[in-house]
Amino acid sequence: MAENRQELEIKFSGTMPVLSALPESAFLRALAPGGGHWAHLESAYFDTEEGALAAAGLSIRQRVTGAGTIQTVKSTAKGSVVARREWEQDLPNAAEFPLPTGESEVDQLLAAAAPRLRQVSKINIDRWSAEFNFQTSIIEIAVDLGRVSSISASGASIEAPLGEVELELITGDPAGLFLAARLMLDSAPLRLHARSKRETARLIAAGRQFAVPDFRPLSASASDSAGDILQRALVTAAERIIGLQASILDARAPEGIHRMRVELRRFRAIERVFRRSADCLLLRQLAKKAGVFARALGAARDWDVFLGETLPIIAENGYAVTGLMRLKAAAQSHRAEAWAATSAQISDPAFSTFALDLLALAHLQPWRAKALSPSAEAFAERALDRTLHKTRKVARGIDPVAPESFHPLRIALKKLRYGVQLFRGIHPKAARKPYMASMAALQDAFGVLNDAVVAQKLADRAAEGAGEEAMRAAGFISGYYAARAEAAAKEIDVAWTMFEKKRSFWRT
Repeated sequence: MAENRQELEIKFSGTMPVLSALPESAFLRALAPGGGHWAHLESAYFDTEEGALAAAGLSIRQRVTGAGTIQTVKSTAKGSVVARREWEQDLPNAAEFPLPTGESEVDQLLAAAAPRLRQVSKINIDRWSAEFNFQTSIIEIAVDLGRVSSISASGASIEAPLGEVELELITGDPAGLFLAARLMLDSAPLRLHARSKRETARLIAAGRQFAVPDFRPLSASASDSAGDILQRALVTAAERIIGLQASILDARAPEGIHRMRVELRRFRAIERVFRRSADCLLLRQLAKKAGVFARALGAARDWDVFLGETLPIIAENGYAVTGLMRLKAAAQSHRAEAWAATSAQISDPAFSTFALDLLALAHLQPWRAKALSPSAEAFAERALDRTLHKTRKVARGIDPVAPESFHPLRIALKKLRYGVQLFRGIHPKAARKPYMASMAALQDAFGVLNDAVVAQKLADRAAEGAGEEAMRAAGFISGYYAARAEAAAKEIDVAWTMFEKKRSFWRT
């Protein structure tokens, strides 16, 4: 029978020169004075052609060692980027692969996939590893350097370098693992890493290793407690933020900046929903830091939209072509400057520490002793009522003829929407769909209005010092978007009236 255990592991990425130097670094010599040892590991990963196991949150591999072959099954279906369930056992006969794990749900998936399993990737790494005592914990550190290969059904192979560091809790208090990880971030130019080796190989095969990651939606059910929802929401937030950091720094993907802002704002909204009940100082401090990082992304996102959406729309009119070209050149300079500032913020060790602290908060759960035992359904009713009340209060303060006054309501509506999304799984889709559709329509109208206001501001900024023709083009943009803003304001008035008539689906 397979050994069943919970794996608690934190991964880091870094450049190959940095990772190669780590085993001989003063930091690791101090952390593990007994030294470590090198080993070569070869692993083969298996799945069906359509990736049935990966879709179910499972991976299965064969690892060749000096003593034979070991089969390892890992599950992230109910875990996170840190915590995974693992079943490991000797594989004496390749014909018996895959061996059952003893976990009925996992074994059913393996049995269904078994006839169609094929090798989908191969990992060849040199691993330096050492165990060390840290406070009341025993932790293993491993530096992996090598190559990952993705293998097609025809046997063709796509290779890429692989380098990462892993800290794994062997025994003791999980808090020691997160503290050791903090020391790692303070001592070397590393950042947190969210992908497994199998996932890395899968993305290489799809040509998506630099793509903005896809994320699983947050799950919730009526049987959950409020604490269950908060824990899952924090794990999800940390996982997404860590994954998106690479999209910004490695891929320079505009969508990465957009999604990062959304996730940082979503986390802040989650903290507000639970602030009163969790009463957790660290949670409040992290939400404040998230606000600082989200604001630091704003300029780069605005210039991305201006260049990617605003100017192409205006160019279709064929007006002031030379002026638009000068505006575009100026805007590209502003965007480059904004991206440099954004990259500096997101690559700063303080950002990785923020993400690590969020992971630690999700797993150590210091707020569990607070008033978070009520059912998620009862908690959501009270929390969403409060947020809706605040949204309505903000709505009473807007001026219908002043588009800029709509911004506070747009922000309040976003907070409400994030809260609603947090608990939507508790209620049937048919019950929540009309309310959420009405909310989405309202937010879309707010998005058009906000884009119009920002477009006018950026057009004026880009035109500064760019000459008379650029000023003329900026004037055209301002006029065009002023008309869009006026139309959007009217749509908001209608959409808000319809939204107000919708029954709050969370009210039982």
